[in-house]
Amino acid sequence: MDHFREHPAAGLPAQLPLEGWGIRQLLITVLRGHPMGVVMLLDTKNDEVRFKPRLITGVRLSTETSPDYLLLDGQQRLTSMTQALTGDGVVETSDDRGKLLSRRYFVHIETALLGEERVDEAVISVPADGKIKTNFDREVVLDLSTPAQQQEHGYFPLNLLFSPTESTDWLIDLGNTELFKRFNAEVISPASQYELPAILLDRNTSKEAVATVFEKVNTGGEPLTAFELLTATFAGDREYYEANGQDFRLREDWAETCRQFEHYPVLRQITSTHFLQAVTLLASRKKHLSDAGARPTAITAKTEDVLKLKLADYLEWVDPLREAFQWAARFCMDRHIFDASLLPYPTQLIPLAAIRVVLGPDADLLGPRTQIIRWFWSGVLGELYGSTTETRFVADVRQVPEWAMGPESAATPRTIQDATFTESRLHSLRSRVSAAYKGGLGPAARRTGPGLDGGQELRQDPALGAPG
Repeated sequence: MDHFREHPAAGLPAQLPLEGWGIRQLLITVLRGHPMGVVMLLDTKNDEVRFKPRLITGVRLSTETSPDYLLLDGQQRLTSMTQALTGDGVVETSDDRGKLLSRRYFVHIETALLGEERVDEAVISVPADGKIKTNFDREVVLDLSTPAQQQEHGYFPLNLLFSPTESTDWLIDLGNTELFKRFNAEVISPASQYELPAILLDRNTSKEAVATVFEKVNTGGEPLTAFELLTATFAGDREYYEANGQDFRLREDWAETCRQFEHYPVLRQITSTHFLQAVTLLASRKKHLSDAGARPTAITAKTEDVLKLKLADYLEWVDPLREAFQWAARFCMDRHIFDASLLPYPTQLIPLAAIRVVLGPDADLLGPRTQIIRWFWSGVLGELYGSTTETRFVADVRQVPEWAMGPESAATPRTIQDATFTESRLHSLRSRVSAAYKGGLGPAARRTGPGLDGGQELRQDPALGAPG
């Protein structure tokens, strides 16, 4: 633990403490000297990965300091420990129902000295004011709000655990020399020597390797997604800062995207990852078309390539894609798909939006739109977007726009070639979560007429032929 006090560390994503129960278990682990897993650090001298650091929540520095390391894995644990074991010891956390709480943590001295097996019983959590109340908060059953009352009841405040001077003064004021010596020797001294193993990624580690290693190591807690990594990367973009006088905040920009999407229930399942994949498709397509080399840049939507996005790429495509996803939502509504729960494949909207950007207003012409509708239903009824979608996205963006515009030389898109649907499949559609089942609801509504759509007149989909 001394290492983290001597060498400043900062985190990447927003740091959320563990739930209240988890923090208590974490403190018990430290007092028992048991392992709590590893943390993962990245050397900030890494020239290949430039992130915008954020201080661990609860840390306050008197002067601006550049961190030696970025904390990639273990943020929840160290955020919880920092808040509980330093400062006033108040942790902003939540219960198992998600209710926000402010808690402080104490250890009952005499119980803790009965042996390791009693430490669990000794550690307690109390409200931030130090008072445990009952009878609808009318009666105080335990008051630990002042040092004198803590000493009277024999509860040591854990925010002093790693503060030798303050903890010594507190124990002296306890007025029991024998208890002071035992508690210091059996609890405080061992805890001050607690060691937390760390994986250190050196300055030569690539951004892709950071994501891969984190994915393998992190089996719980908050995931380090491509969105989180790009949030930190974009915030560290020097050119943007020099031009605008402030860092680019991807999280706020995504919130604006969500605000625009909220008018379309069918877009409810579109995530930041989906949006970044669409950006990557268009950015890599542009490079592919302009690359005159023998091996042009590949069009891609793979995670490792999403991580290579530059802020300039994102800024170029964010507004066209916002409009394109809203266009895709209206496209789905024309198919009588009004809600995300009825959308066969949310991921199919990724290439659909990209195709709309490529075609521009031509996507609304009768010929291209009819072809796009055919492609859409081929993917749905052929059940082609359930897995291995990234390569299909690439094929769609490469093939559908040219084919939709109608030149005879254009090859039929792979999605249409791969689609198969037999009449017998209709008799086996039982699951409401099946893409083909959901896909059949729209055409069924069109063919059934008024009654399935709020009594409104229903229109057929031109790509499905006349109603039977």
